[in-house]
Amino acid sequence: MVTLRVLLPGLAWWALATLPAAEEAIRLQDPLCVMTTFIRHTLVATGSMPAGELTAAITPPAWGRVVARAADPTHLDLAITATQGGDGVLTLRHPTRGEVASTRVRVVRVASTAVSGISSEATLADGSVVFQGELVLTPHVPGLDLRFISLGKGNTVQDGHDEWWVSTDQFTQVPVTGSSWIPFRIVRPPRGKWVPYTSTLYQAGEQVGAF
Repeated sequence: MVTLRVLLPGLAWWALATLPAAEEAIRLQDPLCVMTTFIRHTLVATGSMPAGELTAAITPPAWGRVVARAADPTHLDLAITATQGGDGVLTLRHPTRGEVASTRVRVVRVASTAVSGISSEATLADGSVVFQGELVLTPHVPGLDLRFISLGKGNTVQDGHDEWWVSTDQFTQVPVTGSSWIPFRIVRPPRGKWVPYTSTLYQAGEQVGAF
C-alpha cells in the first residue's frame, strides 16, 4: 500500500489516506526459446497477481501447446511443447483484466558437423587422439548457455575437462543464414574408443533442450 498525507484546509493536522499499489508487471523472457521433442518448463513470477487466476495460450495454435499451472500463489509454471519451427506468440491472460503479458516463443536447434562420425585431426605424443568439430545453433539467440559433455570414460572436452560450458555470446554469427557456430575438441586417451557426446541448452538456468 502507498500512504498519502493530505493537509486539510483550515486544520493544523495531517490526515492519512491510502491508495492501492500499482500492479507489478509480469516479465517474460524474449524470445522464450524451446527445442522440438522437448517440453520446456519455465517459471514465471506473477507478483501481486494470483498465479492460479492466469491462463496461457500460444498462437498460431499449430505452433505447439502450453500447459499452465500455479506452482504457488506467486509463480506460474509453463510447460511448452513446440510441434513446428519458427516463431509463435505466448500470451498470459486474466479473466477480468485481459492480456497481462506476452512474448515471442522461438524454436532453436543445435547440430554438429559430426553427424554420423568424426575423424581425428591429430595424434599426440602419448598416443592420445584429438577430434575436432563444430556446434551450430540455428537461429542465433544471444544469452543462451550450452553444456557440452563427452560420454566416454577417459575422454575429455577442450583438452582436460569432462564437460565444457559456453555462452552463445562466444559463438561466431553467420548473418547470411542467421545461425552461429563454435568449434569443439575432444581428446581420446591412448588405445581408447570413440564414444558419443551430448550437449544441453539452457536459458536463464532453465533447460531448453538437448542434442
